[in-house]
Amino acid sequence: MNRKGYFLVYDMIFAIVILAVVVMFSVFIYGQMGGVESNTKINTPGDVLEILDSRSNYDTSPLENLAYKIDENEDKTHHVSEINKTIHSYTHNFIFSYEYRNMTHIILNETDNEYKNTYTSKKIIGEYTFQLTIFD
Repeated sequence: MNRKGYFLVYDMIFAIVILAVVVMFSVFIYGQMGGVESNTKINTPGDVLEILDSRSNYDTSPLENLAYKIDENEDKTHHVSEINKTIHSYTHNFIFSYEYRNMTHIILNETDNEYKNTYTSKKIIGEYTFQLTIFD
């Protein structure tokens, strides 16, 4: 400002620079926080099995459909493909199997040899115990 208190052009430029720095700093900080939140995803096998059990396809879940197809000894390729797509949307390193009469049958085996942690959950549908193991 000059002696009379008038707002001068260089004062306006200085204010714009300060405002731009504050806005850029805020966007940077918000972007860092948003990146952490956006990268969080469901990666526990129990959550994925719950999603598979709750996703409805003509009044039944994919796990119920698969159990029915196994019971009837029918082609289950479509249901396995649907389950595979769902699991792949959350993880790419897993084993999906079911247990029936104390025998384990592996349906999908998508593993590699490089993992540190293993997480397993089971979901019981009728006489079948579906198990999802995620390798991290």
